[in-house]
Amino acid sequence: MTIPDTLTALAVPVEGLAPYHRNPRTHADALLRESLARHSQYRPIVVNRGTRTGRPDEILAGNGTYAAAVALGWQQIAATYIDVDDDEAARIVLVDNRANDLAGYDDTVLAELLGQLDGDLGGTGYDPADLEALLAAPDPEGRGAGGDTGIARATLAERFGVPPFSVLDGRQGYWKTRKRAWLDLGIQSEIGRDDNLLWLSELVHDPAYYSKKSAAEARLGRELTNEEFAAEHYDGKGRLPGTSVFDPVLTELLVRWFSPPGGRVLDPFAGGSVRGLVSARLGRHYTGIDLRAEQVEANEAQAQSFAARGLLAPPSPELLRDPAALTPVELHGGHPVKRDDLFGVGDSAGGKVRTCLHLAAGAAGLTTAGSRHSPQVNIVATVAASLGLPCRVHVPAAAGGLTPELAAAVAAGAELVEHRPGHNTVIVARARTDAADRGWVNIPFGMDDPAAVAMTSAQVANLPEETQRVVIPVGSGMSLAGLLAGLQAQGRALPILGVVVGADPSSRLDRHAPAGWRDMVTLVGPDSPYDLPAPATALGGLELDPIYEAKCLPYLLPGDLLWVVGCRATARPTPHPQWVVGDARDAERLAGGQLADMLLTCPPYFDLEVYSAAPADLSTAADYPTFLRDLESCLRAATSRLTPEAFAAIVAAEVRDKRGAFQDLPGDTTRIMGRLGFWLYNVAVLVTPAGSLPVRAGRAFQSSRKLGRTHQSVLVYYRGDPGLLRNLGPVDMGDPAEYADEEAELTEQPGA
Repeated sequence: MTIPDTLTALAVPVEGLAPYHRNPRTHADALLRESLARHSQYRPIVVNRGTRTGRPDEILAGNGTYAAAVALGWQQIAATYIDVDDDEAARIVLVDNRANDLAGYDDTVLAELLGQLDGDLGGTGYDPADLEALLAAPDPEGRGAGGDTGIARATLAERFGVPPFSVLDGRQGYWKTRKRAWLDLGIQSEIGRDDNLLWLSELVHDPAYYSKKSAAEARLGRELTNEEFAAEHYDGKGRLPGTSVFDPVLTELLVRWFSPPGGRVLDPFAGGSVRGLVSARLGRHYTGIDLRAEQVEANEAQAQSFAARGLLAPPSPELLRDPAALTPVELHGGHPVKRDDLFGVGDSAGGKVRTCLHLAAGAAGLTTAGSRHSPQVNIVATVAASLGLPCRVHVPAAAGGLTPELAAAVAAGAELVEHRPGHNTVIVARARTDAADRGWVNIPFGMDDPAAVAMTSAQVANLPEETQRVVIPVGSGMSLAGLLAGLQAQGRALPILGVVVGADPSSRLDRHAPAGWRDMVTLVGPDSPYDLPAPATALGGLELDPIYEAKCLPYLLPGDLLWVVGCRATARPTPHPQWVVGDARDAERLAGGQLADMLLTCPPYFDLEVYSAAPADLSTAADYPTFLRDLESCLRAATSRLTPEAFAAIVAAEVRDKRGAFQDLPGDTTRIMGRLGFWLYNVAVLVTPAGSLPVRAGRAFQSSRKLGRTHQSVLVYYRGDPGLLRNLGPVDMGDPAEYADEEAELTEQPGA
């Protein structure tokens, strides 16, 4: 269409215009004046000529802008002219105002638009409080940041624990509240370490030391020597530790932000217990290496205390690694249980792992197909990682983040290949073709292979003679086929109840189970969709897979034996941290067979704290170059046990040499990590509460002019393809109610 010439904007005198005589709209006068003063006029007002109304030229749209221009003393204003009668003018006024009323906002885009202004919101009509309220307000369409459904908006501190800025402020109330919640669990990271590694005086340990000494002297009416007061009158209350303690909140943030749910964390310089306890509480599998056996013993004692209170799982039972070994039969909840989940590779355990390991022998790489909730993808990925093989898992695509099973597979190093949802047979065929094209081995969907039957059949050998009935979960049907084959080979006739948890397994049983299997087993279920977990998941103290074995619980009768096919790694309770005694230079061996997803550590700050007299201890290095050489050896060994896509978070600070000159430990660490294939991805400054620093700083500064340190560098490195960071999924900061006490106050020591 052609735009009428009358809509051309003209600069017209303000004096000749009049507001619309029945304007129902009120205006934000101050805001409009601020906007005109800062931006000038960026769109014209609309004026109706008075030829059809018999009145002066009236403003139909832009009355507020006109009033602001008059208030600012403008002589001219940009306007476009139309010529309509009273009725048409009224309609234009109404629709112009009503259209604004009915318009809404995409709050995500609005927040991003405001955020790009770096806090200078002048002339926008918004202030920082509006932006914070915008982020905190529930989204009326149920979308959170990034459009995720069902997620309410929250402040940055609520969404990410603390604002994800380059300054992490441990002095803030939200930080202190989270720290109190962690310490209230009973974390005592200083146990197992010498009490005064910083070699601080008693005055520094307790800022009230001399006032207490003076009070004791006043009570006694005489002076006391320091030795006499300390031995006979000082109770030690209020004494601060002289050994640095790692901040549990910093651990929480780094683990939640930079490791996948259920992932593995490797710490080559473990020291105290805090990083292990926090990592495990967050569902990560932690392995810490420390030179000192007494430190490892103290850390494990704390972990056992957490397990006794239900805060962590007890140490995992030792898994059988020999595929030919018989897994045991144990008593749980009054029922014998065939623990085929006690054979394992890495974190994956069960009969299907045994089959996968067998099929993978001699392979150049592995492919498989599975649903997004199937443990098969994680099993195959774990076996591939243990054998040092590449792996590709084919699954249907879906909106949203990764399921725990897929996240675990990716964390094990598998490449995720997503296909448009459709029939399983199509995805299975694509996995098979992928393997053929690459010269790899395809692990069939559901372990559909005669080897699965033969290996499970052998496990029947130690079923108790008194067994009255066997109850077994049935997914693909391969484990049931093996059980039936084993009983037939032994000539035993036992009633079998198969609890179907997914699709009908009959066709697979027809191919692999003994002839006449229908007369040997009763199939029941499914009672619920495959991916819906059972409401109860424990038999006695034994935690069962919620999708498989737990669905058998309603069917168990006295005398029944439950056959546990396996337990997906993502269904196990909060893991138990592991500490091992050894030299970090041997981390490649000490870290075990499973690759870690993240390195999290705090190496010694050269000789600031001397942890032991062991020659291998980096804090005893003869000089700074020797220290750096040994540090690189340790980090080289540790990073060799990380997945190809991995973060490494290292807390460091500059250190002084004997002259008082700073040595650039953070920069040197970055140069070391660069040589190891990691690039610096994030740098943050951790600002710590002053603690006893005010007592020390004055005297030290007077004599040496050295500033008291209240910060450390948090260095986050990355190796891999940044495009794959989405596999980490959204940041989950847990239940905010755990950190609800905004008034918490702590007296703390800067941590290292």
